[in-house]
Amino acid sequence: MMDLPKSWPEVLGLWPQAESWLLHQEGFDPKQGCHFEGLLSQGSGPLQLRASLEEALPECPQDQQPLRQPGNVTSEVFPDTPSKWGCYLPGVYGNHPLLGQELINLPFFLGLQLQLGTEVFSVTDSQWTEHRRCLDLRDGMLYRRFTWKTKSGPTIQAFWLRFVDLTKPQLCLQRVYLTSNRRVRMKVHAFLDARVQTNGFDHLNLVELAAPAPAEIRCRLNTNGDDRIEILSSMQGLQGKAKVLPLKSQDRRLQVGFHLTLDPAQEPAAIEKRSEVRRLFGSQRWRKETKSLWRRPWGQVLTEHRRRWRRRWQSCYLEIEGDPKSQLAVRTAGYHLLRSFVPGGEVAIDAKGYAGEAYYGRYFWDTEIFLLPFFLYTDPQKARDLCRFRLNRLAAAKRHAAESGFYGARYPWESDAEGREQCQAWPYNEQEVHVTSAVVYAWAHLAAASDVEEWTESAHGMVECARFWCSRLVWLPDGRAQLKNVLGPDEYSPNAVDNSYTNHLAKFVLRLGARFCLWGGATTEEARQFENAARALPVWRDRQGRRVLQASDFDQYEPLDFTAVWKDREKTLAEQFPLEELYRHQVLKQADVLMLMALFPRDFNRKEMLAAWNAYEPITSHDSSLSAGVHAWVAARLNLQQPAWQYWQRAAGLDLHPGTASEGIHIANAASLWAILWFGFAGLQSSLFSDTLRLDPKFPSIWHRVNLPLLWRGQKLQLLWQSDRLSVQHHGETALAIEVQGQTWRLQPGETAVIEPERPNRASPKAWLKAVLFDLDGVLVATDHYHFQAWQAIAEELEIPFDWEWNHRLRGVSRRQSLEQLLQAGGKSLSESQMQLFMEKKNRLYRQFLNRLMPGDRLSGVAALLQELRDRGVKLAVVSASRNAAEILQRTGLAAEVDLLVDGSLVQRSKPDPEGFLLAAKRLRTSPAHCLVVEDAPAGILAAERAGMTALAIGDRQLHPNADHLVSDLSRIHAGDLEDLNPVPK
Repeated sequence: MMDLPKSWPEVLGLWPQAESWLLHQEGFDPKQGCHFEGLLSQGSGPLQLRASLEEALPECPQDQQPLRQPGNVTSEVFPDTPSKWGCYLPGVYGNHPLLGQELINLPFFLGLQLQLGTEVFSVTDSQWTEHRRCLDLRDGMLYRRFTWKTKSGPTIQAFWLRFVDLTKPQLCLQRVYLTSNRRVRMKVHAFLDARVQTNGFDHLNLVELAAPAPAEIRCRLNTNGDDRIEILSSMQGLQGKAKVLPLKSQDRRLQVGFHLTLDPAQEPAAIEKRSEVRRLFGSQRWRKETKSLWRRPWGQVLTEHRRRWRRRWQSCYLEIEGDPKSQLAVRTAGYHLLRSFVPGGEVAIDAKGYAGEAYYGRYFWDTEIFLLPFFLYTDPQKARDLCRFRLNRLAAAKRHAAESGFYGARYPWESDAEGREQCQAWPYNEQEVHVTSAVVYAWAHLAAASDVEEWTESAHGMVECARFWCSRLVWLPDGRAQLKNVLGPDEYSPNAVDNSYTNHLAKFVLRLGARFCLWGGATTEEARQFENAARALPVWRDRQGRRVLQASDFDQYEPLDFTAVWKDREKTLAEQFPLEELYRHQVLKQADVLMLMALFPRDFNRKEMLAAWNAYEPITSHDSSLSAGVHAWVAARLNLQQPAWQYWQRAAGLDLHPGTASEGIHIANAASLWAILWFGFAGLQSSLFSDTLRLDPKFPSIWHRVNLPLLWRGQKLQLLWQSDRLSVQHHGETALAIEVQGQTWRLQPGETAVIEPERPNRASPKAWLKAVLFDLDGVLVATDHYHFQAWQAIAEELEIPFDWEWNHRLRGVSRRQSLEQLLQAGGKSLSESQMQLFMEKKNRLYRQFLNRLMPGDRLSGVAALLQELRDRGVKLAVVSASRNAAEILQRTGLAAEVDLLVDGSLVQRSKPDPEGFLLAAKRLRTSPAHCLVVEDAPAGILAAERAGMTALAIGDRQLHPNADHLVSDLSRIHAGDLEDLNPVPK
């Protein structure tokens, strides 16, 4: 770009031409004015600006807004205005009299008003042609041009440029080039207007306006949040004759300007304006001089600014050929995510991407569930900063839990920058407690994709959140735990009992708390409490065990006739049907169970996901902007091509549709587009559940070519999908294993794997692995706590001490041998008839507990692993000493997933005798050398070795010092991992 264009054609040449990177506003429709202000927002992180026009619109006074009332944002109707200024410094909050702490809208400093004679240009009052604006997503430059047909006769052509500098992130640079069809003298006024409000309230105190120099405006102010802000704007005439005009001032508005001479025979006149917005900290002083604003020439600033934007885009450069709308939508999403990120971890990204006031500049679960993956798989340092924002607010979360009457840490539903709850609406602030689990989920996701250091940093927070869940749940007389009066992501079903999403994530947090108890400052006794609570919390299914219930009482709600009550599909259902009525019907605002399955794909098999889709998709209103993206994500994983495409289009067009961005960007939906691409269409297995890079591509047929970036555990990759062929280019530094639909490659740095995915032959398992023999208790199903409760009752009657350590010793041991060991430890003896009575009593107690079993008692990762193995043609068996194994398999929905059960009724000798494993191999017609045993008990591992089979131990090395292979649990294990194990020679 030339620093100073010499002619109008050269000026017009500044208009960008890369259509796939441009957002356009053609003409000016007052009804869409606010939409484009939000959609074309600019920012550097520390400074965020709505794309308001440079001139003030006379019909839009910014200090006469109605005072906003607390309410449901989903169904709220916002004031209809052509323009709403917005200048934000993330972290600058003040107290609203009705709404709590909110992000403050600061004075408008972008003002550049054109005047010819007595006529002042306004896009709503003046006559103009060819009014256009466009935002270049590559570098955040906002362009504007129009032709002004003045009432006095001359025609003025104007060309504008504006960007927020990445090299000095609180600096905004503007230029306007002007020419006329006849020689005229006109004025350009630069103004700063502090007559602004935030949601109808003025947060600005002690506003001081001054002009330190003839072409400068300075504003100093204090906010009611005790922040000191300084804004300085300075102008220079660059081309043509320019004369500084006298200062004009009125209440909280200051204006200086230039007299310009426009001559069609000469070069265009040009004015440049530079503005800086600073937040002062501590004893930091007001600025005394402003020369620093002009130390670098425009061209130098812009070159470095663009270089930094190019660096940002390197990690998320994406191409979609054959569908320009989708490509533009994803690039728009990426731009706003990059623009709105603030480094340092002191703030996160608010729900509107700092482009509007609808959500008050607050932070929701959006950050952890939707935003974090985008940064984690493109720029992990940014993901780390987002996680540290919550870690830095752990003390506030602990105070919030204590104020609510609970222990540990409870994160707020709507957090301000200090981590305090600001939500004014019930039941969100009291019942959407799942945000606490979302925070831990993000910590775990980051740690799993990074290294052990991240686990140690977040372990204390995980333990505190586990303590909260332990204190939040209710214990029932039958030993079950329950979470009452909760609200899941659905948000139209308050006061729910055992919401499946909330329960499942709470179980996840409790197990992490137990796993990292020592790092996190918990005792081993607390760890046992966490484990007990995780096991006792149910995830309810219907009576047939096929469908995950949204909550235990969800089927008791009344069905809703959507056709009868939802007359206008252009408006949300909540706008046309009372919330109180919605709360009593089977209707979802957004995905709930489907969201759960998207986050934990290894805990549910395809049949369960499909059953949930068929049950909940028809009764979802999608009143939430988060809903379409989740549905596209899940539909793609289920290979439901038409629904996946329809929901993708809905999510991709959300902010591009006229009017939808008026109150700001739907930033979580923007991030969900990338999640759909990775986890849906590319079939990426999250690093939270897989150590190996696994892909299962199902891109839409309309896309001819997709070039998708991915950062996997610090290794930079580029995925290229073209003509049903996937290429994986490895730009990292170390060798990387990848798996695509069962096919495995090992890529060296610089290599490219070209893969033609095809479904594996179910009848032809790979390599040495022909059968997997699973223990039941503690491996596939969590029933240890039931055994413990039953044996504890027996031990108390016999007056023998019994604890969890004792219970652990009895794993894999028959009922008789377990009782004999107890008696020996307690120095007791019983007759044969007494032995029989106590064994029968223990079994009777245990069977009573088994009545509570359901598919949710399967351990994490089991459902997906069994399905993967079956897809590969691997035979599956359960080998258990328990005579109740058949009932356990039936109640947990696993009976149909395995080929064989060998239980205590078929063998005479229990483990460590190999009889059960050898019988299973014989009945499966498989050699022991081709069998893998998965066990959690030392006796089982020893039995596998004696059977001549390879053994995989679940637990820690202290329990299994001589195990062939060892994992902590099955949640991160895939079929390919088992095939890659080295069979142990026997």
